[in-house]
Amino acid sequence: MSYTEIQVHVKKAVVRQCWAGGKIAEISREYGVSRRSVYYWLEIADAGLEDVLKDEFDPTKQSSILAKLQRENAELRHEIVGMRNSIDALSQNSQLRISVKSPKHEIRPGLCLKCRNDEVLKNGKYRVKDTERDDVIEGTEFVQRFICKQCGTRVYLAGKKGR
Repeated sequence: MSYTEIQVHVKKAVVRQCWAGGKIAEISREYGVSRRSVYYWLEIADAGLEDVLKDEFDPTKQSSILAKLQRENAELRHEIVGMRNSIDALSQNSQLRISVKSPKHEIRPGLCLKCRNDEVLKNGKYRVKDTERDDVIEGTEFVQRFICKQCGTRVYLAGKKGR
C-alpha cells in the first residue's frame, strides 16, 4: 500500500475526536488511517500540549531561542563564505600548471578558460584593495593577472601575503 500524505487539519480532527472520548479503532477506520498513526499523533499532541501548559513556559525563552538561531545563522553564513572561497581556490587550482620554463617553477593557468589556448602570459601583479569582499580569498594580498595571447581573456590568481 502506498503512502499518502495526510493533511494537518485531518490529523487535528482525529486527535480532537480521540480526546473527546472516541474509540481509536472507529476513528482510524472513519479517516482511513492506521491506529499506529493515531497513537503517534496523540503522543506528539500530548507532548506539545504539555510544553505549552507547563509553569516554566516563558515567552521570553522564545526570544533567547531566536537570538541563538540568529547567531547560528550568522556562523553558517560565515562558513558558506569560507567554503565559497575554498571552491574558488580549488577551481582555480584545477586549471593551473607548474611552469617548467621559468627557474622559479611558478604556478600559472595551463589553458585559457575561454578559447582553451595554452599560451597564457603574465600581465602584472596587483595589490588587493578591498579585502572585505566575499569573493576575495582570505589571507591574500596580491593578485597576479595573466592574459590569453589569442583571445585576450584575463585570468586572475590570488597570491598569499609576502609573495
